[in-house]
Amino acid sequence: MVSIQRQPSRPPTVWCDETPDWTTSKRPTHPSAPSSRSQSDPAVTPSTQPINDPSVMAGPQAHTLRDCAILAIISIFGLSYFYLFVIQFFLFHFPSSPGGILDSLSVLVFCAGVILWCLSSLVYRILNASHGSDAAEWQKLELGGVLVLIWTTTIPSVVLLFRTQPSLQLGYLAAFTAVAVGTLVDFLVWDASICAARYRFPYSCVSLGLLSLIPTIHALTGTFQGPPLLAIHFGRVAIWNSFGAAFYLLRPLERMGMVNGWRPSLYVMHLVLAYSTVTYSRVILHTVLENAA
Repeated sequence: MVSIQRQPSRPPTVWCDETPDWTTSKRPTHPSAPSSRSQSDPAVTPSTQPINDPSVMAGPQAHTLRDCAILAIISIFGLSYFYLFVIQFFLFHFPSSPGGILDSLSVLVFCAGVILWCLSSLVYRILNASHGSDAAEWQKLELGGVLVLIWTTTIPSVVLLFRTQPSLQLGYLAAFTAVAVGTLVDFLVWDASICAARYRFPYSCVSLGLLSLIPTIHALTGTFQGPPLLAIHFGRVAIWNSFGAAFYLLRPLERMGMVNGWRPSLYVMHLVLAYSTVTYSRVILHTVLENAA
């Protein structure tokens, strides 16, 4: 009988932290050891060819780059639009009376909030595409920008709807600003990890969103002769963004497998938020011009 001495197998070479490359590993062989199965059996024959499939090699990096490209386009559009909106507003509608100064400041605060949200989203997506999971902590910047946007969107509605009631106007502004700043500080400072921030973010958005509706509901049920256009459109903005957030949380297209590697729910949520701010800015401008007339 021939004694067959088996060589110790060498561990496979691993080329990344997540997926080992089993195609570069060597199996113990001996020239005199007959194979128990046919080499033509595809179930037992290892592949000796390198994997050149771009979908396998790219993996999550391609999806991250795609998300970055689509969301960067939306953010750049928002930045460009509201930069030009601010310039156009102060060139042609500069306040000419003391009463118009507060209206103009509310418009400026609203535009600054939209620009900050677009800029924070753009910065995070670029960092996520270039650094991968190392940039996860920077997502706080994007999520915090959304909270700032909710706060700055509410300020014009309070200032313009209660223009003839300065005490009520000041009370709403002070109360909502205190709550918004406290929520933002707790979110950015006290949440140590990004996992805790992601878990807390929906609750912070819902609480701020519900508080922002109080002045609008008051205006719709108050002593106005007719429902103000600004209050009606603010309610529409809240409904649109609620549908966008629900679409993102449910992810119906991704769950049904209708898309491969795409994240349409994320794109739709950002697109709805950007579109609603653009339409809301037109209503704000129309209301400011009516008050100045």
